[in-house]
Amino acid sequence: MNFDLAEKEKVNSKYLYLSSMVMQFFAFEAYLNYTGVVIADDVWAREREFFSREPFRGTLGKHVFLAKLLLLDKPNFTRGNGQTLKLLNEIRDTAAHGKLNGGSKRVKVKPGYPVLYTPSELERKTTKKYAERGLKVVECVAEEIQQEAISLYPDKNIVGAAFGSLMGFEITDV
Repeated sequence: MNFDLAEKEKVNSKYLYLSSMVMQFFAFEAYLNYTGVVIADDVWAREREFFSREPFRGTLGKHVFLAKLLLLDKPNFTRGNGQTLKLLNEIRDTAAHGKLNGGSKRVKVKPGYPVLYTPSELERKTTKKYAERGLKVVECVAEEIQQEAISLYPDKNIVGAAFGSLMGFEITDV
């Protein structure tokens, strides 16, 4: 997650932010899976079946399930941290499945003036602001889950921070 690389690569920075945001979501899902196996191994033993239906569908459904199990507020995916997690999920899905957003737009062009470039929806969402927010939110939400799991399941030997030093790793040799 070296945002310094993206600052040096102004033209291609969106690709660095995109990869960062996808990896943030992968890390979040991996954390949910790890915690789920530890505190609800019976559910995670049938993960594919259980998390393929509402209200616990997909990775965000895993978050909803763990929040319920840990007596946390139900995540609200329309604002705040939940909205950021939903954005990371959408970016991951777009990157993984390659869904293109199409459409048309009517513009007036004056002779001698170029047509202005219109960035895609994905390009508008893969920015430094969203990448930095994504990192903070993933760390914050995972840590909230971690602390509740430690509190409610002392017999499971859950210790330390959710990610430890993992999320602080920086690529310094390019």
